[in-house]
Amino acid sequence: MQALAERTARALALAGGALLIGLGLLVCASVTGRALGHLSGAAWLPEGLAAWLGTFGQIRGDYELVEMGAAICVFAFLPFADVSGAHARVEVFTERLALRPWLERGWALVMALALTTIAWRLGVGTADKLRNGQTSFIFAIPIWWPYAACLVLACLGALISWIRLFGRAR
Repeated sequence: MQALAERTARALALAGGALLIGLGLLVCASVTGRALGHLSGAAWLPEGLAAWLGTFGQIRGDYELVEMGAAICVFAFLPFADVSGAHARVEVFTERLALRPWLERGWALVMALALTTIAWRLGVGTADKLRNGQTSFIFAIPIWWPYAACLVLACLGALISWIRLFGRAR
């Protein structure tokens, strides 16, 4: 079960990384398009080139897509951070303590409880967004869609965290 949890965490992190790269490319394309669009008004450019540059512009709704995608990325990365022990830690004092294994289990419990609480509240938020029909401003994307994606990822993260906690207890 531990190995499956670790493979799942790695797969989620890779998917989150691919999404993050896509979001970065979207931002680059939008900023480049905006800059090229502004060049179309330059008097020193040949008329044909200025007209062609005028066809470029900011990608409509880029902010909405980046906002939703970034939230999904965070929840895709959390299980891998737990599996790999990549959370921020200060080990100056605890490094040589005999209680270190117990401290590790304690922090694993805190992580499992935190992800479980986050998943629970995301479930409440998803139900609320579904019930009230809220949509994004530009694309009219139902807000519950990214909430639901984050909920699924948070549930997987909590499950992986609990599996790892009980694996450490043995």
